[in-house]
Amino acid sequence: MKREVPIFSEYNMNKKFKIMPLFIILFILPIFPMTSTSDVEIICFLLAMQIIPSVIAVYILTSHFSVYSNKIEVGSVFSKSIVLFNKIKVIDIKLFEGSNKGYNWSALKIIFLDKHNHILCSLPASNSIPGVISILKNYNYQINISNDLKEYLNGEG
Repeated sequence: MKREVPIFSEYNMNKKFKIMPLFIILFILPIFPMTSTSDVEIICFLLAMQIIPSVIAVYILTSHFSVYSNKIEVGSVFSKSIVLFNKIKVIDIKLFEGSNKGYNWSALKIIFLDKHNHILCSLPASNSIPGVISILKNYNYQINISNDLKEYLNGEG
């Protein structure tokens, strides 16, 4: 069976390589107590502690979005979401805001809407988004781009 190859993939490796040293330290740190003890329970506990940063690191390294000739795939090795081009009717940009434990954050995201204006998926606004939009326009001529997104792509927003 022939496997479909994406036209475009974005893994954002620069951002991920900034986070990875933390997970490497969390993975290596329990090795030192394991070499100095002969207690099986402690060794098993430390091995279990190593699994947690390993799983998080794998998730971070494999999270991506890929654009194929008929769909967008967003996800990681653990889960993925597929959005077909023929379901996308509007592409817009939105500022998402939130807070967590007193820390406020905001992020610009490109959102893909269906004909009922339900969000199909959202991608972080990045330098690769104009390429994704041009690929979408080549394969689906019925996609509308919002005025806000046009202004953002032209550098006015």
